[in-house]
Amino acid sequence: MRSGEENDMGTNIDDIHHEEYLEEQLLEDQKEKAIEEFINDQRFEYYDQVEEILSNISISDLSEYYKSALNTSIKHELWEYCVTIIWKMVILFFYEKLFQINYLQLLNTDIQNNLDSKNRDCISPLSFNCLKDKTLCDKMPYIWRNLDVNYQNSCRSLLDERNSLSHVNEYPYSEIKFKAYLEKSVELLDYLQNLHLSYSSKTVEVIRSTKQFPNLSSNEINNILDSLVNDIDLIAYFSTLTSQGKLNDQQIDITKEKAIKVFVASSSFDSAYENGMQLIMPIASQFNKDDYSLILEKVFTEQKKNKVNQILPAGRIEEIFEKLYTESINTYPNIKEAWEKFIRKVDSMELSDKYSALLLD
Repeated sequence: MRSGEENDMGTNIDDIHHEEYLEEQLLEDQKEKAIEEFINDQRFEYYDQVEEILSNISISDLSEYYKSALNTSIKHELWEYCVTIIWKMVILFFYEKLFQINYLQLLNTDIQNNLDSKNRDCISPLSFNCLKDKTLCDKMPYIWRNLDVNYQNSCRSLLDERNSLSHVNEYPYSEIKFKAYLEKSVELLDYLQNLHLSYSSKTVEVIRSTKQFPNLSSNEINNILDSLVNDIDLIAYFSTLTSQGKLNDQQIDITKEKAIKVFVASSSFDSAYENGMQLIMPIASQFNKDDYSLILEKVFTEQKKNKVNQILPAGRIEEIFEKLYTESINTYPNIKEAWEKFIRKVDSMELSDKYSALLLD
């Protein structure tokens, strides 16, 4: 049968070749799609690990910049640059710990001199915040006294690997090698984070005595919040962090609980006003209806142990309740009944003039 001539089935050879071509194209398209999906899955996996790395570092403009830079480099498969950014994250973690330990006056003299020196190397790409990587690695035993030698070696190997990259994207870099580097970085950071929690109790002591607050990671915030009893300085600090949007929902709930507890138990007129301003005002916008109602109830019940209520007659305390009234009524109109009950009790204490701005229709 001649080329192009129809066979018994009504199909010619050109049709068969065309069908075979279409099948091959379909297979190629499916293969390319599968590869693209695999790459995207890998990228999402890397993005998740980026989140894990950043979870061990306090929220700051610099850490957010690193996160953005790393995600961009992953997207474009710039593996050498990825490694460089990850190392910067590791060093950022170390630097924050050094900053905290410096508050505790446990910093090794050589490291302190390096931090304070006017001749610090701020140009080299192998240094971070003018602190040389080698200085950090060599002095790690001084930073974490019980640091396992395997993790010291792991840290040094990360540094060596990063330093072997003579120039960003100058030559092809293995994605597999990058993945191993990323996992090793996450493991190292997680280990060091857990180690550093052993310093939390001392960190609390320094915060108490100096009122100077170093950057804290989310894990450290949780650890300190768990240890809080009635420490006004610390609760005030976390109230401020809440107003700045730097705490998660669980941390905000703990801070609110502690702040309300201290405020309603105020033992003097002066402390009542001070506690209201420092603890309650920064987080008033975060209160829910139950929080407002609790305050309105507890400022009476918790003060029964005192001969005279130390909150409601306090100088300028009405400013705090006026703000609470405005915040709560605007958000929860049905809380008016609780305020009416509050005003009736205030009237019985002959304080209606003091709270005249709260007199309800």
